[in-house]
Order: sequence, then structure tokens, then C-alpha cells
Amino acid sequence: MFRTFHAALVLLTVMCSIPRLDAQVLYGSIVGTVTDQAGASVPGAKIRITSRGTTQSREAETDSAGTYTFPSLAPDMYDVVVTRQGFQTFSVRGTNVEAGGTIRVDAALKIGGVDTTVEVAAEAATLQTENGEVRSAINSTTLESIPTPIGRNYQNLLITVPGVMPPANQHSVAANPSRGLTFNVNGTTRNSNNVRIDGTSQPMCRAWTRSKRCRW
Repeated sequence: MFRTFHAALVLLTVMCSIPRLDAQVLYGSIVGTVTDQAGASVPGAKIRITSRGTTQSREAETDSAGTYTFPSLAPDMYDVVVTRQGFQTFSVRGTNVEAGGTIRVDAALKIGGVDTTVEVAAEAATLQTENGEVRSAINSTTLESIPTPIGRNYQNLLITVPGVMPPANQHSVAANPSRGLTFNVNGTTRNSNNVRIDGTSQPMCRAWTRSKRCRW
């Protein structure tokens, strides 16, 4: 089966167990805490995030503990700007939000005027600190650029993810017409993996019954 992915994001998550009907996660989040130079929380700070892909902006304000959150963000690169009267403007450029991911952007404000900006470049690989998932992503550029074997099965590209054993055929052609592949990650069983495309889970058939129905 030939498949073409133009703007897809393949996300591999290693989990303890995968339920049959897994919730679909199409969005990511940005969370953070705003503090002053002494480490005290700064309530009432204004945070504005801007999508580089759509140029659309969203705004929020820190609560009494100095925390903020932007849920339900479409996967994209975001610029984060934090302002508060009496402090210099804090800016982080190029924060990468992936489907199902929660990225933390904390801001330490310095005393000064808002017309002075402290700009920080986002890290190339942002550490996932908000949950215990071990996750890797294959972006659309990789999907479109790296050649795959005959059949154009995107699962062959999982070999580029650290810890993934080379994917292999799990059944005969008759029992597996879609040519789904099986693989192991960091010593776990093949049933402990969850593959998502643009945040949507892609279940893989574990076995086929005599009536050609998939047994999950």
C-alpha cells in the first residue's frame, strides 16, 4: 500500500499499557511560572504567545502563584513574550510545541522598564518535564525527505528513533494486507508502543482471525 504524508507528524510514545480505545491528542500545551530576581512569584504578569505558522496570538495572565497555561495549542513554533509593569520584557523565540506535548517556559523577570527586552532563544530540543512519557517525534520534513523501502510504509522510518529495533513484518501478506510492521523500543514488548500521526493514535493489529478480522 502506497501512503503519502505531506504535513504529518509521527509521534512514538513508550507506555506501560495501551488501551484499545486511546484518546486522540491533537494539541499541545505551554505552561510556566513567572518569578522575579529573588525567586518570588509574580502574579498579574501578561503572557502573549504567537504562532509562527499562522501569526495568531493568544494572551493569558499569571495567577496568584505566578503560573500560567496555554492548553489546546496546534503543533507549531511559538514566540512567548512576558510583560509586567516595573519589569523588563522577557521573550523566548521559537518554542516548539508538538501534538500531545506539554512544554514549560519559565520566566525570571528583571527590574526595569517594559521597553527593555531580555530575549532568550528556545532550546533546539526542549526537555519534556511535565509527565513521565518517553517520546520521540518524526517531523513532516523527515517523512517527505528520507527514502523508504518499497511500499512507502512510514513505520520504516522508526529506525531513526533512538532505541527502536528495526521494524519487521509481523504476519504474512494474506493475514496483513496493510503490511503493518512490528518493533520493540528499549527492550519493551511490541504491545507497549503507541504511534500517533498528527496526534491521532494508529492502532496496529496484533493478530487476524479466520474471518479476517483484526484481533487487538
